Amino acid sequence: MASRTRLFFRFFGILAIFFAWPAMSPAFGQGLNPNPPASPVKLIFIHHSTGEGWLSDDQGQLALELMDNNYFVSDTNYGWDPDPQSPDPIGDHTDIGHWYNWFLGPDQDTNCTALYAESDEHSSYTRMETDPGGDNEIIMFKSCFPNSNISGNPGDAPLAKGLENLLYRQDCYSEYHTVANIKGLYRDLLDYFVTRQDKLFILIVSPPLIQAETTAGQAANARAVANWLINDWLDSYAYSNVKTFDYFNVLTSNGGSRTINDAGKTNGNHHRYWNSAIQHIQTVAGNYSAYGSGDSHPTAAGHQKATAEYVRLLNIWYNAWKEIPGPSLTVTAPASGDTWYRGEAVSITWTKSGTQGANVKIQLYKGATKVKDISLNTPNDEGFTWTVPPTISMAANYQIRITTLDGLVRGDSELFAIAKPTIVVSAPAKSAVWPKGSARTIAWTANGPQNASVKIELLRSGVKVLNINLSVSNSGSYGWTVPTSLPTSAAYKVRVRTVDNLVTGLSQAFTIS
Repeated sequence: MASRTRLFFRFFGILAIFFAWPAMSPAFGQGLNPNPPASPVKLIFIHHSTGEGWLSDDQGQLALELMDNNYFVSDTNYGWDPDPQSPDPIGDHTDIGHWYNWFLGPDQDTNCTALYAESDEHSSYTRMETDPGGDNEIIMFKSCFPNSNISGNPGDAPLAKGLENLLYRQDCYSEYHTVANIKGLYRDLLDYFVTRQDKLFILIVSPPLIQAETTAGQAANARAVANWLINDWLDSYAYSNVKTFDYFNVLTSNGGSRTINDAGKTNGNHHRYWNSAIQHIQTVAGNYSAYGSGDSHPTAAGHQKATAEYVRLLNIWYNAWKEIPGPSLTVTAPASGDTWYRGEAVSITWTKSGTQGANVKIQLYKGATKVKDISLNTPNDEGFTWTVPPTISMAANYQIRITTLDGLVRGDSELFAIAKPTIVVSAPAKSAVWPKGSARTIAWTANGPQNASVKIELLRSGVKVLNINLSVSNSGSYGWTVPTSLPTSAAYKVRVRTVDNLVTGLSQAFTIS
């Protein structure tokens, strides 16, 4: 099977992809599986002319990429019908109002039975040579760009359930082709889809029109419907067998002209798998097609952008529907609440599961901001030794982020702290009383990398009064007999300092009596 990245090289040469990650939880994206199915899956696409261009080898190359990802593709087009002699083939009717005829109307069973069994090509594209057999599992359906001339208002709610929807059976030139009726019809389709959990239905949102073929109000309505389909349509639908690809949004930004697209760019209008998450964004204003080809049929560049963004989403949706887990990467060290010290050699560790890239990059984040590239290419072998830079700022909100070089799998550590090395003196304790002449143990804890020897000093009221030992092992304890010559006072402290004077610890005040 050809690499999924082949598409980028085929279309654009070497494509630089720039990553801009938000702050995310450690498990973010680990449930998504963008890998192709392990065995061929049958898919059928209900479409007309824009679908032909998207599928074709010399324009969108969608069929080629689907083949590379282990999908056996069939389609319906003009003239398709369960009855080859039908004077009015249902394949001629793919406007939004016509989805009633396909999935809800009196001929629903006849139409869908034939649709699920269809295994022929009805437009020109390359696909797998061998039909794996059985019915189609995935049903893609799309209305063409005239359906983006929508009347009504962007904020109109779906037509109330139970009211007669006059858009049923109507084409996109009907007066009933409104925001409310369209939303209501899509909502009603779920009544059928919920009965066919054995099928994955993917709505391809109608593509946008060029500015010359629509009005600002109609285009704004089309944008509103597209956003509703992505953000609201499936809110109350408890199953994973219905998904939406925002073909409309994808085709509303380009890479500078209608023949150059912005696939792989950080900004723009996209619906894609990006940085281990599904991303739906609009950073470019506008509700018109950015890829007009003289009319509203998208150019090859627009179709190719849609292919680049769609296929990995399809893999994710199929795997989620089939409950096929994706690869994961879990950072195990640093753990929550750990403190790593400047200059310390530490072990970054992780566990991995599933098929994933052989190499990773390791980065240090502080909040949402990347602080340092620890390594941009190291084996994905679940361990890496790093020396914490001695100049790095101290804070408690650091995270380690590990990402496979293909960007498909990522794990973030829990929050941890970076601090400077310390010495913490625990004995004498606060308000302790050490009698003159008594044998006592001075105790301390050395945290982080530091000199192997320390000097121990006695202070009274902040002034050094005695060198207890000017060079002793930094072992954490030292036996000392309190001199009888010391004056009685409650203002004594013991100071433990490395012999290079870089790390110092000071006890609490105690009494010598």
